[in-house]
Amino acid sequence: MKPIEQSNETLVRRIIAGAREHRLLAERQAREGARSVELLDGRYVLKQFAYASGERPARRPWQREHAALMHLNDTSLPVSVGYVADTNSSGLRVSYLRGFVQGEPLDQFDATSVVEAGELLASLHARGVVTDDALTQNFMRAPDGRLFFLDFGKSRIFGPGNPLLIVWIALEHCRFLRASIGGDTGLWSLFRTAYFRALGRGRGFERLVRACSRLVLWQRRLRGRS
Repeated sequence: MKPIEQSNETLVRRIIAGAREHRLLAERQAREGARSVELLDGRYVLKQFAYASGERPARRPWQREHAALMHLNDTSLPVSVGYVADTNSSGLRVSYLRGFVQGEPLDQFDATSVVEAGELLASLHARGVVTDDALTQNFMRAPDGRLFFLDFGKSRIFGPGNPLLIVWIALEHCRFLRASIGGDTGLWSLFRTAYFRALGRGRGFERLVRACSRLVLWQRRLRGRS
């Protein structure tokens, strides 16, 4: 197994060890290992990933989230502190730490929030970050009313001019249509109009994304019939 790299180990361990309050927010068994999320002293979010001995963590979401937040370097998003790994006879445990941002997950999209989502994803894609997880519950409403995206554990970063960015934007759009707005083409039209206006990449780029989206949807329809 490829060794688990660590990031900002000393600070991460100091914050975790010094926290007076650990409040469990969620825990579940994932396809790869067990996961839990805790709130530390109302200031930090601790995500832990536990793998049994011999289990291989292929996805490594802590690396993806840390890389995306560091790349975006956006004051409206959580500050990524870093991650550490510990191995013993029972297996591997990775602890990822980031700042806490107050907000409530959206329950569903409407004509207003879907436009905000389009503008928000455009701002991320313009900086080369595709979330690959644009689900309703990952969009958060801050106390000041702004919409922000929270979970970058599946995200991908693309350099300027990388043609794969177009493909992954199309995949993101199609997943948003299917999983976040239930196939509502009216909301999707509002979303994409707001998205391309905010992205500002020109009609050529827009046509490529729309063409890729049609291909993705066509392939999914074929798979659904087989």
